[in-house]
Amino acid sequence: MSPGTIAGIQQEVTLDDHRYQVVCIVKGEDIDKGLQLSLQNGNTVYAEKILEEIDAEWKTFQFEWAVDPSLEGKTVPFVIHFEDPGTVWIGYVSMMPVNKSWKGMRKDVLEAVKALRLATVRWPGGNFVSGYHWMDGIGPREKRPPRWDYAWSAWEPNDFGTDEFIEFCRFVGTEPYLCVNIGTGTPEEAAAWVEYCNGDPSTRYGSLRAENGYPEPHNVRFWGVGNETYGNWQIGHVDPETYGRKCLEFIRAMKAADPDIVLIAVGVNEIGLSSGLDFYPWNERVLKLVNNAIDYLSAHHYAPGPEFLRTAKQRPSDEELYYPIVGFPEEMKTILQADIATLDRLWWPCAAKPTSLSR
Repeated sequence: MSPGTIAGIQQEVTLDDHRYQVVCIVKGEDIDKGLQLSLQNGNTVYAEKILEEIDAEWKTFQFEWAVDPSLEGKTVPFVIHFEDPGTVWIGYVSMMPVNKSWKGMRKDVLEAVKALRLATVRWPGGNFVSGYHWMDGIGPREKRPPRWDYAWSAWEPNDFGTDEFIEFCRFVGTEPYLCVNIGTGTPEEAAAWVEYCNGDPSTRYGSLRAENGYPEPHNVRFWGVGNETYGNWQIGHVDPETYGRKCLEFIRAMKAADPDIVLIAVGVNEIGLSSGLDFYPWNERVLKLVNNAIDYLSAHHYAPGPEFLRTAKQRPSDEELYYPIVGFPEEMKTILQADIATLDRLWWPCAAKPTSLSR
């Protein structure tokens, strides 16, 4: 492009506040007139900031924008541009509403979750955890590496990590329940995570937590060893005997980091989905190996059940979904009764019954 040409990028944003905290990390070459950030529509500029002294070193710029309250609810372009010639590398950009967010989370969502009075919340959830490495999600947000999420084929920015999850749980009044990566992860990685959360600041990973601004241990009690490892949709899925052996390796390493944690092994429903798996009966074969090394066995189920969705000729209407969802508690009762029957036969004789997770 010829000198004087404007170059840059833009993305539309919907304004829901009149004050915004903006963070931008950039470096560049030959940016003599600075890098301009703005909220503008054509020639109409609602807010702007020129970042000067941009050079070959990464620099972090933080500032606040105030926009006209009458713009709330409107969508406008967020523009980052400069006058060519020159080169800019953008490492991170964030624009958060000051009045409607708390530490990067929406206040209205936090309050809604708090009103539910949940006993515990599991994170990371679902298939994602089998490819998640917790070290990617700690430290300054703007320096965390984005990773490709192979479970859902999307980029994971790692803006929300361990410490943010703990803060979320404390805010809404629920007990954190962390799930470790048994798909692409290792027992050593899981043990390090336990130490990061629960270790004294004098320990290797406890000191790292302290460096990140949390000198007091998070004291995470509940830990899941993998997610739905029985399914061929899961990264690193295995047969029950292989899972049982791997589970024991993870348990030994994690208990060495904190002997007081409560461990939950991967379980599958004794009815419904499990009957169609080659690994059935999963629970029985796993329990014969892990025995009394675990404290809980998980039961995974969705409402409505997969059989209902699989047999539907088209996407069910709200009316068609109503009865399966309303009847879900009774369906879950049947599933739990089958699971408990297996536990009564194989587990309770050699393991103390744990206290309930429910409120």
